[in-house]
Amino acid sequence: MLRRLITAGLLAALLSAGLPTGTAWAGRTENLGMRVLPAPGKVKIDGKFDDWDLTGGIFACDNVEAQRDHFACWFHTMYDSRNLYILARWIDQTPMNNPTAITSKEGFRGDCLQVRFIMAPATPKECISHITAWMSNRDKKHVVHIAYGMKFNEGEVADAQKKGARQAFLKNADAKGYSQEIALPWKLLTKDGPLPEAGDKFIMTLEPNFSAGWRTRYRYTTKDIFKRGAPIDRQLTFQAIYCWGGGVLEPKGNVKPWPVRLSDGRQFAVKMQDGVPVVDWTRPTRTPADEDSISVAVPVDIGPPRRLTVLSEPAAGVTITGSKQIVTNSTVICKDKEKVTLAAPEWTTVKGSRYDFARWRIDGIEGPRGEVEVRVTMNMDHTVTAVYAIQAHRLDVQSAPIMGATITGNNRGVTDYMTRCVSGQIVDLTASVAATSGDELYSFVRWNLDGVDQPNALASIQITMNAPHIAKALYKIQPRTPTAQPTANTGGANVAPPGGPAPLVAARRTSIGFVVGLLVLVLLGFALMFMARGRGS
Repeated sequence: MLRRLITAGLLAALLSAGLPTGTAWAGRTENLGMRVLPAPGKVKIDGKFDDWDLTGGIFACDNVEAQRDHFACWFHTMYDSRNLYILARWIDQTPMNNPTAITSKEGFRGDCLQVRFIMAPATPKECISHITAWMSNRDKKHVVHIAYGMKFNEGEVADAQKKGARQAFLKNADAKGYSQEIALPWKLLTKDGPLPEAGDKFIMTLEPNFSAGWRTRYRYTTKDIFKRGAPIDRQLTFQAIYCWGGGVLEPKGNVKPWPVRLSDGRQFAVKMQDGVPVVDWTRPTRTPADEDSISVAVPVDIGPPRRLTVLSEPAAGVTITGSKQIVTNSTVICKDKEKVTLAAPEWTTVKGSRYDFARWRIDGIEGPRGEVEVRVTMNMDHTVTAVYAIQAHRLDVQSAPIMGATITGNNRGVTDYMTRCVSGQIVDLTASVAATSGDELYSFVRWNLDGVDQPNALASIQITMNAPHIAKALYKIQPRTPTAQPTANTGGANVAPPGGPAPLVAARRTSIGFVVGLLVLVLLGFALMFMARGRGS
């Protein structure tokens, strides 16, 4: 707890001193190239710069209004036939503060100079290098680490000082800054072939890093040297080579200092005073249309990096394979125009339930159902979503030899019917013990599940829905039992004699005969009456 309070207090003090709080600043420097001057003589690597030509230097700061006296850097370069020389004159209230060990690959987390080069761009001799150099106050030693390749995948030199590089640090007399001087042999920056010479151009960018106070892992970084007119990425600058600026090996030194240029177009004049560049911060001017810059052809087909966001529904954490392996929900960085193939698993488990793949959704547009593989061309940022649906199985509930039997339970209905059940669901079905069809009465016999008879007279059945199922309730016709009918003639049961009609049928026949006989008598009476009238006339 005490450690947190100390850290919080330290950060508060730094913020009150002008450390940016996360807003965007128009006061960022935005230099458009680097002039590498010929060394005027032999260069001694001792941290001093009295043997340097400083006229080609640039000033780098992330917020000149608030931080030019706290977190800033003058950056200078020179060359000769053997080496590229780098000098960083740091403005830093906690000089050479980096708690990272020299064996670490994360030296950028403290006071550290990072410079990136592309030598012989867009040629077979192209060489991309990332320089990370710092003094470790943990080890009391310093290191110059070099990684090769745009993706840091073409080898490395753990410490270039063991391959001929040299480095020195010197703290300022007022302890509010320091000098860092490096000599890098050309052979560490180029591939086999002729060494660079006056007039040659290359691509580069600069990243001075600062520790935000003693004994803290927080850092403050500046990005500078960019290509004129390119969209600038200050977050992923290490990969955004499309916006890196140009460098040129000048044939002559003692050049006219460039003004300090800001990202909002303001610029401030620079003049040499006692051999070092000094900025006039009192009279800003606007950047002219023909401003100083160095143009270098960027390697073919390199555009800004693209962000591919891969999601899944209804839950995250699904492993997607293909040309990139991604665990949803996350974002990966792709090269411009890179063709990415993604393959989703056919099913996944969410909270114990199985979900089947349904479709891909690309930037909100639904793809074809069931196609687990999708291809995306990264000519822009994309968001793709693997959509899953909880697995459901079909349950057919039937009855035989009749239909219309009532089934109760948690999937009730009247046969025949179909329902869909979630995978793993337990279904309870209870058949009615009796059913009718027309005038016939049927009684329940047993269930038949997927063609297999279940125990007799067991009207309730339980089914685990881990696959489609057919449950059939089997019935048989129920025979009718004769019933006793009292008669007026015998006073007893009217039972049909062997082979004779049933009592109810016989009674019906007697009633019909009586009605027919009565009608015959009525008609006969009418006939006799008409005959008597005829005789009387």
